Amino acid sequence: MKKRLLIVSASVLIIAVWAARLIYLNTHTPFANELYYSMGETVAYEDDFFNASDENRDGYSIIVKRATIYPYQEFADKMNIVLSPKSETAYFRADYVYDVEVTIINKGNEVGAIDMFNTLLVNSNLRMPIDIALWELMYPQLGGSYSFKLRPDTQMDFHFPYTIETSFEQKNISLQDLKTRPLLLNISNYPDKKMIRIELS
Repeated sequence: MKKRLLIVSASVLIIAVWAARLIYLNTHTPFANELYYSMGETVAYEDDFFNASDENRDGYSIIVKRATIYPYQEFADKMNIVLSPKSETAYFRADYVYDVEVTIINKGNEVGAIDMFNTLLVNSNLRMPIDIALWELMYPQLGGSYSFKLRPDTQMDFHFPYTIETSFEQKNISLQDLKTRPLLLNISNYPDKKMIRIELS
């Protein structure tokens, strides 16, 4: 009986400590500051990060220059990309590409990198990732990686090819929706959540 009472007491104590810690963290953890920018502005990454505080992008900055929607094949032709034939076993291919043209600048960072896996086009109910098939063909020097580095004190222009991720989403989001939905380019999550408002050309 005493052993059972001891086990129950220990369990209650563990749950109470866990609950107290959870409440403390929820009431004392600062939320991210949401910062919004416009296209054409030079937006510094600084020490903001997506998932881990050791991400090192300080010295990097981004300028969004233009955004345009193309049919998938038309975008491939514009980029001089030869697409593999679609087949029933091929990956899902979106109908349209949301092309975001940017300049990335690196002032003095010798080791940091830009992560395109987390750099999404978003709004309240849509998250568009980089199309990895296009990305690999556009930038073969990256070896299929979502990340890239620039030499210190250089800059480079990029096309970020965003697409609808699944056939289910594509059925529910028309071209007109894409043209009219306000979208944000999310470049960091914490301590500042930095987002650039995208306007189509």
